[in-house]
Amino acid sequence: MGIYGIGQYQAKQICDLAGFCPNTKLTLLSANEIALLSQVLSTHYETSSEIKRKRIQNIQHLISNGSYRGFRHSLGLPTRGQQTHSNARTAKKLNKKHSFK
Repeated sequence: MGIYGIGQYQAKQICDLAGFCPNTKLTLLSANEIALLSQVLSTHYETSSEIKRKRIQNIQHLISNGSYRGFRHSLGLPTRGQQTHSNARTAKKLNKKHSFK
């Protein structure tokens, strides 16, 4: 199980802050230890909903500025200079799903 936005390095940092061994499984933790872990997460790190909200706000900012990247996002095309003649199927699918218009 993973938490969106928390990788291995940050997971080790969280374990150090909470005072746990990085190899400890969640099923072996008590209710108090899990509460401590969630408190450390909420105070020092951004959760998945905050990260996703920031990402969408950044894209909306690009679109409202009228930048080239924002224009490409609104059309559902690749934004980092990739060619679209034969490729970009994945970018077209992903960007149309979000509909940043």
